[in-house]
Amino acid sequence: MQQNVGPLDQTLRVGLGFALMFTGFLLPAPASAIAFAGFLAFAITGFSGKCLLYKAFGINTCGSEAH
Repeated sequence: MQQNVGPLDQTLRVGLGFALMFTGFLLPAPASAIAFAGFLAFAITGFSGKCLLYKAFGINTCGSEAH
């Protein structure tokens, strides 16, 4: 799969992912599990630059070139 998440989008995803992780430590049990799942989703897509939902909807934030 080609990269479809641009640099700004990657930075925002990683930042939001870590914010969710730290928030997960402050929340009670069921909500913390959801926050950690969100952290994993955002961190994986942010670091890899590949998002399955973007692919399904034909979105590409990489600009003119895809890696």
